[in-house]
Amino acid sequence: AKMLRFAVFAIVAIGHAAAFSAGAGGTVPLATTSGAASNCVRARVKRTLACSLSMSNTPALKSIIVDEESMLKEQNFALAPAVLIQKSKNFLESRGGFGADPALLADTFQFMGPVVGPLSKDAFVTAIGGVDMKTAFPDFQGEFYNFHVDPFEGNRVWYTARGRGTNTGPLKPFTTTATDMPLVNPPQACSLTFDEEGLVIK
Repeated sequence: AKMLRFAVFAIVAIGHAAAFSAGAGGTVPLATTSGAASNCVRARVKRTLACSLSMSNTPALKSIIVDEESMLKEQNFALAPAVLIQKSKNFLESRGGFGADPALLADTFQFMGPVVGPLSKDAFVTAIGGVDMKTAFPDFQGEFYNFHVDPFEGNRVWYTARGRGTNTGPLKPFTTTATDMPLVNPPQACSLTFDEEGLVIK
């Protein structure tokens, strides 16, 4: 009997929902009855409608998928994405993927690695120049791909770095003996950040 009475009250409440359009503080007319069931239904209907009104006033959220093309246009950086990508490739090719031509680095350059860094321009050039990769891995083949400009930072180019080779010589200054073992680098996300002159600052 209670379940039937609740169903009747709910149907009546739906039929009178238009009366709530005056505002969240209004009341919804229900069939005249007595008992706790009536108060319970009335309270539930008011809570449901109030929740519905609250949700309807919530601003619509943007898509979680970023519109990269539109965001890149809004960045309006001095150098176009295609130019930045080509400069990134030139940077990597200048020293075979290990370091870079110092002329391509801004005076304010900083190297930021997951373990090493920050290093200034001079410290970076000195550190990279002290590692003899050609002797240690004469057959090393760098693999760089997936170049793209960051839609949130219009002067930053991201790319993926891999590489493979065989350690057939000493890796000075770290070791004087070769392991004769193959090396396969896992994919690593790397980036280069440029100033408006096209020099790398990070």
